[in-house]
Parts: sequence; C-alpha cells; structure tokens
Amino acid sequence: NNDFFKPLGSANYMTEYSMTIWNRWGQQVFQTSDPTLQGWDGYFEGQQALTGVYAYIITYKNSYGEHKMVKGNVTLTR
Repeated sequence: NNDFFKPLGSANYMTEYSMTIWNRWGQQVFQTSDPTLQGWDGYFEGQQALTGVYAYIITYKNSYGEHKMVKGNVTLTR
C-alpha cells in the first residue's frame, strides 16, 4: 500500500515537470509542477477522495532534452 502516488525515479534529471490527476467526472483533483513533492495523497479539496479510478498525465523534459508524456490510470483504495 502506498500513501502517495508519484512517479518513481530521480527528479534530478528532469525539467518542465507536470503531473495532473482527474476523477471520472473530469474534475482536476491534483496538479503539481514540483517533481520533489511527495505526490498525490488521495485527498481532494481537503477531504478524502472517493475510492475509484483516476486518470493522470505526467509530462517532463528528460536529461537529453526530449519531451516525454506518460498517461494512465491509478486506482485509489482505502
């Protein structure tokens, strides 16, 4: 069980980082541009988000200057 959702790996080699998470109704529940942040803790507007599937997109520029995008789903369980 993980307390936070965030990408694995070193943030030392990326720039122009962004991670955004949405619920199934299209509401943005989390956004950060700080790769050293702990990540999403499963809360939305100060309250525990509902159990379910959330969509995410992570964009960044790697150490070679290439723009990358990773997208998928994360399931929140309690």
